[in-house]
Amino acid sequence: LLAQHARGVTLDARVDSPTLVTDAHGAVAAIQPTVVYNAEAGELVIAVTNRASASAAVRVDALGFELGSVIEAVSVIADDHGA
Repeated sequence: LLAQHARGVTLDARVDSPTLVTDAHGAVAAIQPTVVYNAEAGELVIAVTNRASASAAVRVDALGFELGSVIEAVSVIADDHGA
C-alpha cells in the first residue's frame, strides 16, 4: 500500500513507543512510522506499523505542516505476526 500512495521525500519521523525484543534484531520499537511528503501534490502520507500483538493508540503531530483532511485511512491486520 505504501508504494502505491507515497511519492516524494521520506521525512525523519520520531516516535515514543514501547519496545519489543526480537530474536533477529534485539529490542525494536513496537510502533514504526513512515512519513513521505510530496510537495508538488501537497500530500503528506503517514504509514504506521504496529508490531505488537495488542492494538495501540497513535497521535500524529505534523509539526510544520498545515493538514487539511484525511483522504484515506486503511487498517491491515495480519494473523501471522512472524511474517
